[in-house]
Amino acid sequence: MAQSLHRGHDPEHKQQSGDLFNLAVYDLAEDIMLPTYIILSSLQDVIRNGSVPQYKPGFLGYRDKRTQWHQKTSRDKIHDDRLVMMEAFPDLILLSMMTSKMPLAEDELMRGIRQMSPGKEIPLWLVFAAQCFLDAQHELKADISKGHDQLRRNANSI
Repeated sequence: MAQSLHRGHDPEHKQQSGDLFNLAVYDLAEDIMLPTYIILSSLQDVIRNGSVPQYKPGFLGYRDKRTQWHQKTSRDKIHDDRLVMMEAFPDLILLSMMTSKMPLAEDELMRGIRQMSPGKEIPLWLVFAAQCFLDAQHELKADISKGHDQLRRNANSI
């Protein structure tokens, strides 16, 4: 907030009504993972005990996988991150429910999703895990399943 003011920007100003924060200081917000935290907070509100939230692909648009991450506008970056998390969230919730009694293998993202509930504080480690998930999406885009495919091929050859 102090950095925003130092740059001469009001942190509360929003260029459009749907903006999460003042996009003029996106670089500062991204450094502290604020967009990821805000997205997780909004997803946290739809969690209901024993049910899986639904998301209809394309409801809020589609990701532009052709444009490199560093070439996207701040608004496009937030839009892409929101779509990635919204599309993955039902699967993450379902997986956490299926493995709640005996986790097979659990990373920080799964552990954090399992512990999320409305009104509960979102820990920094969960925001970091979600940011790592998003960063992998940014880099791999359409090749996101390549790692799993390679692992399966190697396992089958053993």
